[in-house]
Amino acid sequence: MFPLVKKFRPVTGIAILWIFLAMGCNLKERQAEDVAAAHHIMDSALYLAHSDHHYDPFRFIDSSFAVHSDFGRQARIEKHICKANLYYELQNFPLALLQADSALTMLKGEEEHYKKDYTDVIISKGHILVKLRDYNRAFQCLYDSKQFIENETDTCTYAKFSSAMASVLYLQKKYSEATRYMWEVFEKSGKCDENDYGPAFIERQGSLDNIGLCYEHSGKYDSAIMLYKRALNFIDENAFKYPNQAISLNTCRAVVYGNMGSTYLKMNRLKEAEQYLRLNLEINSQESYESLDEQLTLMKLGHVFIAQNRLDTVADIIHHLNEKLAARYFTDEDILCRRLTWAYFDAKGDIKNAYAAYRSYKDFSDSIDATNKELPGVDFNRAFYQLKQSNEIAELKRENKFKNLYLAAFILLTLMAGIIVYLGYRNYRLYKVNLQRQKLMNEHINKHNSALQHALTALENSQQENTRIMRTVAHDLHNPIAAMVSLADLLNDEVYGQEHNNLVEMMIKSGTDTLKLINNLLHSQPVLAKKLLALDELVSESVSLLQLRADEKKQELVLTKVPVNIIGDREKLWRVVNNLIGNAIKFSNNGQQINVSVAARNGKVLLSVKDNGIGIPDAIKNQLFDLPVSGGRAGTAGEQSFGLGLSICKQIVEAHGGRIWYESEENIGTTFFVELEALPAI
Repeated sequence: MFPLVKKFRPVTGIAILWIFLAMGCNLKERQAEDVAAAHHIMDSALYLAHSDHHYDPFRFIDSSFAVHSDFGRQARIEKHICKANLYYELQNFPLALLQADSALTMLKGEEEHYKKDYTDVIISKGHILVKLRDYNRAFQCLYDSKQFIENETDTCTYAKFSSAMASVLYLQKKYSEATRYMWEVFEKSGKCDENDYGPAFIERQGSLDNIGLCYEHSGKYDSAIMLYKRALNFIDENAFKYPNQAISLNTCRAVVYGNMGSTYLKMNRLKEAEQYLRLNLEINSQESYESLDEQLTLMKLGHVFIAQNRLDTVADIIHHLNEKLAARYFTDEDILCRRLTWAYFDAKGDIKNAYAAYRSYKDFSDSIDATNKELPGVDFNRAFYQLKQSNEIAELKRENKFKNLYLAAFILLTLMAGIIVYLGYRNYRLYKVNLQRQKLMNEHINKHNSALQHALTALENSQQENTRIMRTVAHDLHNPIAAMVSLADLLNDEVYGQEHNNLVEMMIKSGTDTLKLINNLLHSQPVLAKKLLALDELVSESVSLLQLRADEKKQELVLTKVPVNIIGDREKLWRVVNNLIGNAIKFSNNGQQINVSVAARNGKVLLSVKDNGIGIPDAIKNQLFDLPVSGGRAGTAGEQSFGLGLSICKQIVEAHGGRIWYESEENIGTTFFVELEALPAI
């Protein structure tokens, strides 16, 4: 309900808590033991404030919290919120503001952690400032609460702001605008968890009842009655969800009954007015129910009795009310009681007492109206719009400041990027110059290497030719000389003179020596200068040297190796490795990869050179290692080949006790393997 206008009877337990939800004393359920104890203290204080007891609720709160000195921040925040709302009801607005500010001080920096508490207290502070006629600060508080709810909380919580705005507009008697906000409360509270009794039930039921009040004050009595009945239907339809809230549910019904009775009274339908007012009293006259709402209903019923000329009953009601209100903190009920007294004496024709009661009523009413005389002209919506505009201007200034910073940073980065681009371009030009120089140098080296290779090949060819001729001559000389030795041996069997025999012996010896020389020539092997050799290092050096040739064809030599030692002739094996890798480069296309591997297994070292080149045609596979081969094939870039390298490689490998072979598929690639004896690892 509109807590700043109407007051309801507080009941014990959680029901009290939710009746005062719209005033910001919405205490959330906590599992923590100290918070639960604090809630109990708050409930009891609210009960004392609205009951017929004469105990000071503030004194009760302070003494109870003094006993529980170990209460945490949450409980102490809610203590200030509840005291602020109590002072508000007592119309002690300066002290109410002090308590609200104390709560905000404790919440500073923790707003996101205590979202609902912050929302409650900032809205309560806005209401207090309205009463203090500090409208600029009130605008700011309510606007801040709106912004915070929109940015930090959910749709359910937004209903609190709508309820606050409806309450202020109701005070301003802007009932049409208040109705619009109360419909927002009803709709947005419907988004809350239905197990959350306060927002899901109290707020929604209260919004329907308050819309009825707005219609009543606007003179739309039929619409008001319709909304009151809708509120009662809402209570009945949802009561089963809250079996532990029987007292609170009946209290809500009683309030609606009282409002319906008031409306029927204004419609001069006295029978219905009395009926619903008595339904209110049936509920509130029970133990632990709303004594304050009971007194308000009695005042309304008194006006019904005056209209029915039942003045004796009215006198009893006035006497009863004066006794009850004498010990109360609140003043609004005093005004209504004085109005009833004035109406009573006026109905009796007691002009003197009627005038005195009227003056008393008028003085009380004027003092309160003077406090609120500026409020009806205040335009909260316009103030909100101006605050929004101011915030947007401030935000634009901040954005412009950041944009200027971003622009300066962008200019600086652009300048740095320009310097980097310039340095990159200069380095690129130097790189191109150096690359051209390196290319020319590589071409010179390659030409020199090609000439050396040609000379070496020609030398090898000449040597092989000489060896072949020598062996051919030796082979041709072998048989005649062997025959000569045989004939000489036959002559040695005959008996001649000593001198003759000596000559024959000399002939046999000379022929035998000549045959040994011929046999040595026929069966000669390459002469090797063997020593300890790190084959992996030799291959690595060869790969590094030949990478220059590979670069010309944009090829990549990939070496995979393990450390391995052998006994061998470095010069001869160097020729083998260079020849195999050179052939791979020669017979591979541009941009391809050549894999060279040195691996050890079972006491052997295996060298492999794998390319993805043109492969070996079937026509020459069987004579690849023969000497001589009738001409060699040109490379993929037209490189010259003499066809002697592999036969030399085979001789060198076999001279080291190893073997050489290959695997090839035409137009797919070739892999050459060389297997040698490895030294055991140390």
